[in-house]
Amino acid sequence: IEFYLDRGYAFVWADCPGSGRSTGAWDGWSRHEAEGLADVVEWIAEQSWSNGRIGMTGESGFCWTSWNVARVCPPHLSTIVAYDGGVDMYREWMYNGGIPGGIFGPYWITMVMLRHQAVGQDIAHSDYYKWLNEIYARPFDDEWHRTRSPIWELDRVTIPVLSIGCWGKRTLHLTG
Repeated sequence: IEFYLDRGYAFVWADCPGSGRSTGAWDGWSRHEAEGLADVVEWIAEQSWSNGRIGMTGESGFCWTSWNVARVCPPHLSTIVAYDGGVDMYREWMYNGGIPGGIFGPYWITMVMLRHQAVGQDIAHSDYYKWLNEIYARPFDDEWHRTRSPIWELDRVTIPVLSIGCWGKRTLHLTG
């Protein structure tokens, strides 16, 4: 981020709905989340310190979020730099090639839940717990997976994209 700041860009860190200090329900990488973050992009574009041209960048989950927002086409999103992340939750994250065994997703969400529990949050009734249950309840590619998979709407992305993949993580991120 310092690279961009040194070149005169502003940096905004926004929590996804239902995460961090953001209100609402967390529904990780869903189209609903993308629409909420598209509203943030438009809000940033209206600020006096903004020139109205907004970009997104990030690795892994942040990359996924960038693709996710790009598919809903907020008018002021000018580019994304998508580094090392996926676009198809079912095939890349949960059921690689349709075969159960994508352990990273359940592992990741469990680590997030444990961090929240460590600071005294009730995870038994959390959106994270519900999301993990949904993963295990849905072994087949269905609408739940598809709303979290920008791949089905990538044809809507018309902005410039720099997509970066790391060969060292080919089983986790490169297919995306």
